[in-house]
Amino acid sequence: MAIRFGRNPTEICLIFNEVLDLVYDAHHHRLESWNQPFLSPELLQNCADAVHDKGAPLENCFGFIDAGTVRPIARPKYYQRQMYNGHKRVHSIKFQSVVLPNGLIANLAGPYEGKRHDSTMLRVSGLLASLRQVAFHNNQPLCLYVIQLTHWEFICKHRLEIGSLHLKSASKITQIRPVLDLKVDSLPGNNVCKACFLKI
Repeated sequence: MAIRFGRNPTEICLIFNEVLDLVYDAHHHRLESWNQPFLSPELLQNCADAVHDKGAPLENCFGFIDAGTVRPIARPKYYQRQMYNGHKRVHSIKFQSVVLPNGLIANLAGPYEGKRHDSTMLRVSGLLASLRQVAFHNNQPLCLYVIQLTHWEFICKHRLEIGSLHLKSASKITQIRPVLDLKVDSLPGNNVCKACFLKI
């Protein structure tokens, strides 16, 4: 790029970061707000219909939540403990996203420190509170597909309805997920699958 634009790499880097800041300042609300044209109740129901048409057991699941996407970073000079992810054994930042069946990111929260637990990210992001207000169609609640790991245990304490599915049903919806990679084949076949639907 230095040859193409006739500037040294430092200048190009400064210009790139400045443009990145301008784009973020002007448009970051589009990834954080549920008040978007493509997130209307009718379109969310269309997403739920598309997921169900592909073989999902529920008719009201409109998207998939991926909590705790870990992105490795270079070891920082300061705040190494905060950025260190002990599970992946790397310094990192984390994001939480909600993906629709058409591949669009409906909501993105982050970045969070690498050590931050997924349940903390979910609480701090305010995702559940937002969805309780917008995830309805004809007064019927819509839901998200999640993996029930230890970080989802606190959801039960907040008295949200969680319906577990057997492995066959979870395998069906696992094949439907377009963007996120989910592995349920390691779960024991005679136990209830840890995949569940989170009813908002």
